[in-house]
Amino acid sequence: MFSSGGVSGRVFKKLYDEYANKVKELLDLHARKLDELKTEYEGKSKRLDDIKMGIEELEVRHKIGEVDDQKFNERINMLRTEETRLQNALKQLKMNIDHLGRIFAGKSPREILDLDAKTRSFSDALGKLVEEGKISNEALDMIKPDIEKTLGFFDSLIGERKEKERTLREQLETLQARYRVSEISIEEYETKKRELQQEIDKIWT
Repeated sequence: MFSSGGVSGRVFKKLYDEYANKVKELLDLHARKLDELKTEYEGKSKRLDDIKMGIEELEVRHKIGEVDDQKFNERINMLRTEETRLQNALKQLKMNIDHLGRIFAGKSPREILDLDAKTRSFSDALGKLVEEGKISNEALDMIKPDIEKTLGFFDSLIGERKEKERTLREQLETLQARYRVSEISIEEYETKKRELQQEIDKIWT
């Protein structure tokens, strides 16, 4: 909205500061929660290892006659129950940790690509906005690092997909060149072109 003139520089800066602070708060909260879950996971993992070792030890003591059948059955049932409970808890914790580790878990690759494109478009417009006096150099120095960090984050999510698409489009361009110089027939060209386009479409689904 700002780059297209839909909002004034003062309002933009006010909202930008507000959103930047909110994002920082949420990211800090996210980091703390992730640390809490990882700490809990490590504690339960250690306890599960102890339980497994206790089961193994109990079985050995039972086999050599140190522990009678009644005590063995009572103790093994308690350990097995706790083992199952811990395994279920660890499975749930792992799911939560994995989910929190993917900040854009609810976004499809195509949606992330669209966000990336919008961010790059605004990044490209920054210089012009400064020249037109719409934003100050001070505001530029504040905004640019955030944009670069955001674009780096997007690249960590979809960079491999973008590289794969570039490779496929180069193959498509080569195919078109081969067809134009009559190196391949129209049938070969159309078949291979369709296959490459299908591969490109799959990248973002």
